[in-house]
Amino acid sequence: MITGAIGAGIALGRTLSPRKPTQVQQLDVTDAAATAAALSTLVDSFASDPNMIAMAGSERASHALVADMMEGNLKRATAPGRKPPLIFCTEGQVAVALSLRYPEEQPFYGGLTGILHVWPTHWSTCSKTAHALREAHKAFEQQQGPHIHLLALTVAADQRGKGLGSRLLRHLASLADKEGLATYVEATSQRNRALYLRHGFKDVQQVRVGSSKDEIVWFAMARQPRGSSRKAASPAKGNAASPTSGQATSTTAGPANGGTNSQTNGKANGSLAMTTEQ
Repeated sequence: MITGAIGAGIALGRTLSPRKPTQVQQLDVTDAAATAAALSTLVDSFASDPNMIAMAGSERASHALVADMMEGNLKRATAPGRKPPLIFCTEGQVAVALSLRYPEEQPFYGGLTGILHVWPTHWSTCSKTAHALREAHKAFEQQQGPHIHLLALTVAADQRGKGLGSRLLRHLASLADKEGLATYVEATSQRNRALYLRHGFKDVQQVRVGSSKDEIVWFAMARQPRGSSRKAASPAKGNAASPTSGQATSTTAGPANGGTNSQTNGKANGSLAMTTEQ
């Protein structure tokens, strides 16, 4: 369930905010309608991602979990006293990139409000996935230090195929280069992974949760700032065996097959950062 002023303004944002994508701009979080429209794009796109549905048990449960996650991360990115938030969008908020400055801004993977909507049979999967993603990210941070964590890169369904996702990625890369910071992302499909590879990201780890039959696969990737001599952080040593039911393991990402949740229909639905467009 979406609560607070952000959630209450979603319908208003959809109605009042124009949907004409042009130049990339920073989201004006003081504009309730624009913020609500951005949240709507983030939630609607992210909730349909196969990995999120596999975690939550259904698309409806995924929508509730994602709404809780995205509202929490928007609040963290815009907390008082912080640097300008790394939330960028096109006009009409039809394409949105939500990033955090790690470690001062920590990602929010959902609270009780969202978890209560997850099927009870999937509570364990949610918990283990969040833990596995945190551990992979922690291993990267220990080697890399402060960096930008790209949490979500989404494009509204009726605006895909126009290069808006790539435009947002180029804008974020330019900012990261100016600040001399690496950018970290967790992609949820081979198609999304290919997009990030084209924009200079390299494989760091694969995060696999579940059995081979219903395995959820995330591709942890990183991009070094232009001019940096550093390479993407090497994956942490650990169990590289194939996961069994109920286990979460991190493995080195080589030429991966993407697991059962990879997108193959020509439309990338997401990544965490979830990519919905190329």
